[in-house]
Amino acid sequence: MITKLKKIINKINLRLHEQTSSAAVRYYIQISGRYGVKFYTSQLKCKGCFFRQEAAYKMGFGPKPLFMGNKGRYFYYVTQHAMQGGLSNEEMSSLRKNVSSMGWSTYDLFSDNVGKIKDKPVLIDFDLCTLG
Repeated sequence: MITKLKKIINKINLRLHEQTSSAAVRYYIQISGRYGVKFYTSQLKCKGCFFRQEAAYKMGFGPKPLFMGNKGRYFYYVTQHAMQGGLSNEEMSSLRKNVSSMGWSTYDLFSDNVGKIKDKPVLIDFDLCTLG
């Protein structure tokens, strides 16, 4: 599976995609029904977000990250794709409480930075997250 995803990523022409408005993620491209890839200009930011997302996944409130790589001057990681939007106020409140109860702080937890995987709310933005 990883080999297949890497082949898909190698075929991506980033010039054909719109850049995100994120401070760290330059591009987010869904590459299959289940996976997307986040591109960064900084290897340090890419690694930091990958490891924070991996921790969030293990704690039950993040998508599963798969692997990191680089494409030209960009660094990336492949992540389980979460559908954005559609969270109720109760789901947002529950996610905030769950994140906080695990000792996390996130400074931009709002609807654009969350999604759902199998009807479960998850964080999708790991730029400004900190543990404890």
